[in-house]
Amino acid sequence: MVVAALVAAVMTALTSLAATAGSAIATNIGNDVYTKGKAEAKHLFETVKARFAKEKDGALATQALQEFADGNADYESLIKIKLERLIEEDPVFAETLTQCVQSGPLQSLIVGTEAVARDIEMTNTLGAGRQIIQEGDKSTVERVRMNINRGDK
Repeated sequence: MVVAALVAAVMTALTSLAATAGSAIATNIGNDVYTKGKAEAKHLFETVKARFAKEKDGALATQALQEFADGNADYESLIKIKLERLIEEDPVFAETLTQCVQSGPLQSLIVGTEAVARDIEMTNTLGAGRQIIQEGDKSTVERVRMNINRGDK
């Protein structure tokens, strides 16, 4: 995912968390959707907060993030700039954020050290998601097919 797109997705989730701070749910129908979305946004917030806490800025980034989450929009540009820099500099953080905002399932094939994976097919008919292969030292991966497509096509 491109840095700008990832930052935009993260900011959208964080903004939705800030917008719902202290709000009430009007109907039971929307309660499950709201609860799930809020939990995902909270998890993303905690992920960003944990990474910001590693910065050597006297906790300024973490404080700014909390202010933004509490609804203070004045900190939005600061958070965006910090996210852009960290995503560019820290590929593990970038991957973690990508997984948080990625839609669809993750299918993975993990091949251990000196192991063989052969004649495997993984299909996702949702039409969205990620498929990855992680190979161990001296492993062999042969004839593995991975497909993401809509089930109706």
